[in-house]
This record gives sequence, C-alpha cells and structure tokens, in this order.
Amino acid sequence: MSEAAREAMRAFHEEAKRLAAQQVEERSGNGEVTARVTADGTLVSLRVRPDALRTYDSATLAELITRTIRDAQLRARADYEQAVAAAVPGSVTEADEVVRAALRAGQQGYS
Repeated sequence: MSEAAREAMRAFHEEAKRLAAQQVEERSGNGEVTARVTADGTLVSLRVRPDALRTYDSATLAELITRTIRDAQLRARADYEQAVAAAVPGSVTEADEVVRAALRAGQQGYS
C-alpha cells in the first residue's frame, strides 16, 4: 500500500471517529420528551418536561420516551452513514465498484 493510500486511510479513520462522536437530539412531536444520542445509539441525555408526568399515565409516557429515543437513534445512524459515505476517498469508492462488478460477473458465471 502506498504512503498516500495509508495517509488517506488514516484521515478517513480519524474523520469516522469524529463523526461517531457527534450527537443528535430528537424531540417528541409535542415536545414533552427530548433524547440526545451518539451515532452508535448510546443515550447521552433524556429530558422529560415536568408537566408530562401529570399529562400521561406511566405506560403512555414510557411509550413516548421509547419512541423518541428510537427516532433519535435512527436519525443519528442515518446521519452518520451519510457523512461517512461522503468522507470516503473517491479512489476507494471506485475500487469498491470495480470489485463489486467483478464479483457480480463471477457469480453470473456460476449460474
């Protein structure tokens, strides 16, 4: 592997680590619950407005909290994957496409 390729991979790895540390915040539709997660889905913080404790029964509030956390995790993962895909050096993307095309061609020969 060339020195330039090693440097590109190192830079990509550093960028992926930086992106993984980013956080996403999601709010429930009514703003009663706010969840903050990292790209890997780790819950960093959860806020529940005090009036939510009086508005909802425990089962409904638990469902709202769970849904808000899940929505935050899904958005965080999608944002991370999109950012990482954009950070992949063009030469890697081109090489990946060549390998995939070769694999497809090889699989067609076995059918």
